[in-house]
Amino acid sequence: MSDLIDTPPLKPRMPLRARLIFVALFFGSAIYFGVQGDYVLAAALSITGMASFSGYRMGAASILGTLVAIGVAIALAPSIGRAHEFRFEEWFGTTGLTNRILTIGTIGILISMAVTTVWFIVTRLILLSRPRVDSMNRWVGFAIGGLEGAVAVMLFLGGMLILEPIERDRAEKRAAIDAEGPAVSDWILGISDGIYRSKLGPTIIANNPFKKIPQLNKVAEVQQSVQVLSDPEKIDELIQHPSIRKLQQRPEMRRAVDRLNGDPSIQEVLRSGRPMDRAAVMTLMNHPAVLELIDQPDFLEEAYKVIQQTSNEQSSGQQSSGQQPVNQQPVIRYSTF
Repeated sequence: MSDLIDTPPLKPRMPLRARLIFVALFFGSAIYFGVQGDYVLAAALSITGMASFSGYRMGAASILGTLVAIGVAIALAPSIGRAHEFRFEEWFGTTGLTNRILTIGTIGILISMAVTTVWFIVTRLILLSRPRVDSMNRWVGFAIGGLEGAVAVMLFLGGMLILEPIERDRAEKRAAIDAEGPAVSDWILGISDGIYRSKLGPTIIANNPFKKIPQLNKVAEVQQSVQVLSDPEKIDELIQHPSIRKLQQRPEMRRAVDRLNGDPSIQEVLRSGRPMDRAAVMTLMNHPAVLELIDQPDFLEEAYKVIQQTSNEQSSGQQSSGQQPVNQQPVIRYSTF
């Protein structure tokens, strides 16, 4: 252990010739395509290059250690966090869902830090006396880092293409009433148009992970949930839905609903008729009965079914009246290749 403390830290240095080759390959190419106006490909090359060099500095062992630490935190933090919620409530005065998020998040970070530290000490002791193994570790890390960067770019750009028809539909509706849209909407549309013009565009379109792996594409589901959860009246309708009322036959479920119905602050939020703002969200998140409701078996599953059913009924009504649902808006492409 004394070697670990007394020995200077390992300073991985990529051979100069290799460094120049990869700098030219990634960043030289990025500059070239940036000058040509293909900013999407330039940014993709730059991000992949930075991820590769970062992977070389970390090494495959450290990358693997980070993944293990995250996995352990995800596996253990929820159960440990729920067991210690009362302590955080005593220490910080937080309640309800807010307290649970704080507890699980804090414990997850602590677990991740502890696992990462132990992993670092063990791998450092192994690699200190094995320079060849460490060199291999660095180059494998370089490859893994580059792969992670490429996947991140693919997910980001693919996500922009999934969001584009929704944002374009909103932009057309705002244009009809001469209203100014949020900057993020223009940002999404600008990136999407850049993808269609980029030399990387056909590859992204043909291999969009959100279309290749349908399970990743939860945009429609999230949009439906946000529409319900941002409208207090719809939240009240959700609680009063027949399938949710069936669950209320359980004493625990009935008790949670009665607590919500009997709390003036909750009723003010649900029956105010105003859109959900930050204060209203915090009122719901801090209420212990909301957390108790979420913990009820089958509640979230049934609530999700109700949201989908309501959305499908609204979509059917739009189609019968000649309107087209937002999530089926055709993609408008500006391809120049």
